[in-house]
Amino acid sequence: MSFTDWYLLFSLTTAICAVWELLVPVMNTEKEEMGKIDAETLIYLVFFTMSIILAPLVFLSCIIPSMGDRFKNSLYNGLFPKE
Repeated sequence: MSFTDWYLLFSLTTAICAVWELLVPVMNTEKEEMGKIDAETLIYLVFFTMSIILAPLVFLSCIIPSMGDRFKNSLYNGLFPKE
């Protein structure tokens, strides 16, 4: 396998883990508070795509709990701002 194949494998697995570890808890929190999320599928698709592209940056948030918590808080505040 070439470097490109290994990087593709790394970025796909990181993106799947990022969606599961970072985005799903944020979406569940918002669903509990508001009941419904507009464009939920689009949010998942865009986050997954961006996680593939930015896999080296997202990777640390997936494996280090303190960074993951900060990332989730920032993601929640960015996706669902409260006035």
